[in-house]
Amino acid sequence: MQAIHPAQLDDWIRQHQADGAAPPVVLDVRWQLGGPSRRADYAAGHIPGAVLLPSTAPLAEIRAFSEKYPKDTALVVYCNSTTCRSSQQLARQLVSLGGFRNVSEM
Repeated sequence: MQAIHPAQLDDWIRQHQADGAAPPVVLDVRWQLGGPSRRADYAAGHIPGAVLLPSTAPLAEIRAFSEKYPKDTALVVYCNSTTCRSSQQLARQLVSLGGFRNVSEM
């Protein structure tokens, strides 16, 4: 699993597109503990085009996401900070449960 610094995200996406690969999928894994809904963090601010897939998503939701994309799709997961373990947790699940081979975390 590769780590991407937030300042490198735009360049990372452009590089994938320049290589002729399918556009990478950016996943927002944030969730708000004790908040009104897990969509609150996403609505408050997310990377444009990011897909909401919280690290606390039920297994069925992770599987449904996994069925939408080819296993060689480049994925990058992010959370509130570079030290957030939620992005690491979901990245591991996408590899082990979803079968994805190109997962990075930010």
